Amino acid sequence: MAKAIELRCRQGLETTIYMTLAEMIPAIRALPAADKLHLIRILAEELEAASDSVFTMAPDVEYPIYSPYDSFDAAEAVMDALADDPQPLPAAN
Repeated sequence: MAKAIELRCRQGLETTIYMTLAEMIPAIRALPAADKLHLIRILAEELEAASDSVFTMAPDVEYPIYSPYDSFDAAEAVMDALADDPQPLPAAN
């Protein structure tokens, strides 16, 4: 679904253009570096203003990060499941 984008030119005229994200990306890539930086600043300010609804992690709180490394119990469970499977794995080509 295309989103409406309201554009204001330097003369104060306003117009609404409907573009999909797929249509905007090539236009954004064609912008000069200074305009891209300006766009990044605008988006960052909007994200900061909406931070309550975007970021669900509280600051200054430690969160566990789960990793498959050193998960010997999980590896054993996978090996047991593979051993119980009556169908052999396909040969690698």
